[in-house]
Amino acid sequence: MRTATAILLTMCCCVSGLLAGTEAEQPDELVGRWEQLSLPPSRHPGVSAIGIEPEGTLWVMANNSVYYWDGQEFRQPVNTKLTSGYYLAKLYGGPDRGLYATQTGEHDHTGKVYKLVDGNAIYVTDFYYDKSYNYPALYVSKSGLLFNWGTHFLAVYFEDQWKQIEAHLSPQYTLTFDTGDKVYFYYNGNLYSVDRDGNFNKRQISAPIESIPVQKRIHGVLWGQDKMLIFDYVSKQFYAYHLDTGEPVNTEPINSYLADRSVNDLFSTNNGDVWLLIRNRSYALLRITPECDITTVKETAKLSWDHVQFRQFPHSVLSASDGSIWFSSRQDGIVRYKNGKLQVFDWRQGVSFGICRYILEDSQGQIYVSSDNGVHVFRQGQPTQLSTQIHQWQEYRPSSSHPVRDSEGNIWMCLEDHPGHISRWDGYRWHHMKVPFDTSKVHSLITDDQGHILLSAPSSRSLPWYDISPYDINQYKNLKDILIAAVARGAKRFHADRFIQISIAIKGSKIWIGHHNTDIVSYFDGEQWDDFYVRTDIDYLYESPKYGILIRTKGGKYYTYDGGQISLVEIPKYAPTRWLLGPKYLQPFEQEILDEYPEEYIPVERAEDGKYYMLVRQESDNTNTSIDSG
Repeated sequence: MRTATAILLTMCCCVSGLLAGTEAEQPDELVGRWEQLSLPPSRHPGVSAIGIEPEGTLWVMANNSVYYWDGQEFRQPVNTKLTSGYYLAKLYGGPDRGLYATQTGEHDHTGKVYKLVDGNAIYVTDFYYDKSYNYPALYVSKSGLLFNWGTHFLAVYFEDQWKQIEAHLSPQYTLTFDTGDKVYFYYNGNLYSVDRDGNFNKRQISAPIESIPVQKRIHGVLWGQDKMLIFDYVSKQFYAYHLDTGEPVNTEPINSYLADRSVNDLFSTNNGDVWLLIRNRSYALLRITPECDITTVKETAKLSWDHVQFRQFPHSVLSASDGSIWFSSRQDGIVRYKNGKLQVFDWRQGVSFGICRYILEDSQGQIYVSSDNGVHVFRQGQPTQLSTQIHQWQEYRPSSSHPVRDSEGNIWMCLEDHPGHISRWDGYRWHHMKVPFDTSKVHSLITDDQGHILLSAPSSRSLPWYDISPYDINQYKNLKDILIAAVARGAKRFHADRFIQISIAIKGSKIWIGHHNTDIVSYFDGEQWDDFYVRTDIDYLYESPKYGILIRTKGGKYYTYDGGQISLVEIPKYAPTRWLLGPKYLQPFEQEILDEYPEEYIPVERAEDGKYYMLVRQESDNTNTSIDSG
């Protein structure tokens, strides 16, 4: 019973919402229910993009394919098959301007553009790209024109052909401003415009800033219907210019108002307002009207924010036709703001979104949302259908990081309403332990096999680590020191959360630390630490009775430590053989590991069809059950 209760608490904490919900009869509140649109099963699940065509049909790039929603299920295009899951495959446009999909072309630096219409993908033209590992530099304007640009050109698809000029732009860092009558492209002092008839114009802007590749030093949005507002992340200053004339606009009221506040993100809305995500003591949104009236939207300080969300995922905020603004919050689900009122859609409506990369509206006012958890649509006016279990849930808001369960089944977290304490749920009641660190700054968590948790809570001077058990707290200088101490007290197994991006393996008193997405392995031989390097990025480290230690890289190769050297081990990745399915996905089969940790591992066999099979014993016979290797 203790374990079951703990699991339920974990689910609740991971999908926390606002402490104070809105009342059902408030003005401007939308009544309806969320419906998940089921994607076809796939070995490679995941949604990379969604879009809506003018006729109202929803399209998604998911599961390495492109589908449209026929009202009942997702189908592939009627006349051809399109693929997704790579940089050159993306959706552009929307219900007010036409929807397009891009695909790889037949030649280098050439891609294909398809218009998506009522379940059909109709080839339109080819486009040019500089690098295949960047998203295409394409844009569909409010007037329905298709644009393509690169380092040395700007082109518009007009009257069934590309019309282009030489231009100095950036495929990645060019800022785009669409007024409806014209589209403006700005990069490093060069401002190009193209009107509805395909006519080009160029102006020089005397901006004291420039965008440097990789550093991404500036970001800009349309302000009003005739100005561009640019923020320089180095000088922390705003600059604005009239788009038609290139003349500067006075931004001193904005810069003075912000003073010491940090600006993390910005976006614009249909009425010409610009919204900033600022941080003083906490995150909140600030609104700037075209007349330069500035107000802080205090209600948004209640939410949890990702500080680069709108820059990274510009479609994660929606300025809807009814004047409301929709955006996703890191922990609080989907949020709707209108007339000073926040309406939150989260676990109370029976849905768990995660961070949503797309929030779209069709011509009928229906809202579509996509995230790693799938695609949802909000059915306005339809009654909410909730499981009776939801009414029994309790909500706890972590002040930082996320809940973690130790090897004894206890749930640990830092709660907002208990600052300066770490809280432990033992299956029956809460225990709140006073700790010597800022509980709002915990970001790295490791559990061991002795009921301890190891965590990092950065201070102003250092990055200390803390070893916490139900009875004691000990502080260490860094991760290496705390692991040495943990092994000395008898810890043999460590599980790091996915946010810390490391893998740990123990062999006696020897400790191995692999840093994901790097080629470095740190090794403690009982006396000192050394670093070793492999050819490609590290995936996992495994304890191995046969090899002592196995290092698996992203490319599927295995290495071991042998007499002071790192050596390649020949373990065929695709040969039919036995493997262990465990906490670190798949590793070579070793009976000693299975005997010592039988509850952590399942032996599986890889067959010629590429699938893994495990033996399931039934009453009458033995039956093989497959596990998809994707």
